[in-house]
Amino acid sequence: MGGMAVLLAFIIPFFIVVISIFILMALWSNELLSALCSLAFLLPYYYILRIKKEWLGKKFAFTIQPVGD
Repeated sequence: MGGMAVLLAFIIPFFIVVISIFILMALWSNELLSALCSLAFLLPYYYILRIKKEWLGKKFAFTIQPVGD
C-alpha cells in the first residue's frame, strides 16, 4: 500500500511535470510560462484522484494499533 501511495502522490506527478516541461520548452522559449503550464497540468491529475476518492478508500485501509506496553 505504501508503494502505491508514493506512486500516486509523488512519482506520477513528477513525471507529468518533467515530461510536460520538456515538451513545452521545445514549443516555447519562455521558461516561466512553460513551468507554470506544466504545474497547471497537475490540476486535472489531482482532480481525477479527488473523483476516485471512494475507489482509493477501498484500496487503502489504515488501522491504528496501540504501542506495546
